[in-house]
Amino acid sequence: DDTADRLHTPMPIGNSSAAALRVVCRSTRTLMLSSSLALAFVLTKYWHRLRRLVCARLRRSQADADAAGTATCRKRNRWLLSDLHVLRHADYLFAFKLPDLHIDHPAEPVTLQTQLGACHPEHVDPTTAFGFRLAHQLDYATSGVLCVALSKRAAKMAAACFAGRTARKCYLALVHGHVQWVQAVCERAIGLDESDERGFRMAVDGAPGKHCGPARTECALVGRGYLDDGR
Repeated sequence: DDTADRLHTPMPIGNSSAAALRVVCRSTRTLMLSSSLALAFVLTKYWHRLRRLVCARLRRSQADADAAGTATCRKRNRWLLSDLHVLRHADYLFAFKLPDLHIDHPAEPVTLQTQLGACHPEHVDPTTAFGFRLAHQLDYATSGVLCVALSKRAAKMAAACFAGRTARKCYLALVHGHVQWVQAVCERAIGLDESDERGFRMAVDGAPGKHCGPARTECALVGRGYLDDGR
């Protein structure tokens, strides 16, 4: 009977239990940080590999166009529904958006959303407008990795990262002209350009438009050079 009473008696939480809880909390935070760093490393390698594949395909397509005597610039609908590379991690898909590709468009047969639907129909959510929840956006001409949430909870967590500015984005840009700096920081506000009738274009502080908040962009020069036409 005494043994049974001891088994059913609640054990007090002493210093050793509290210390164990602290160790568990620290271990959990360390595990989360390690997972985030591992994911960032994998995505970086994945982005560079996909970028090489896309550049190789563009070079082959332009060579074919030149050989056929057609225009060197490719058509807007040059991509196929199968032209999609995706990395799955937990409750997210990380999709590589190709250049000159709409994320969604009611009149375009091939968009990122239709590519996702064709390649991953098991993840289509009929409660959304186009089938998938995107945590952020990329412009039509911009290529890069897009985070696709597979649930409302995952979308909320990802949106909080972007809203709280804890998510970092890195762009590789080809610009016209030669800059005079090697490193620079731009902290001009960014918002919608009210002069754009489509309500799509963004503007920086000093240009016509309503600026929604501060922004910080760190720039680093990668290299200088000239295009084939001498520009």
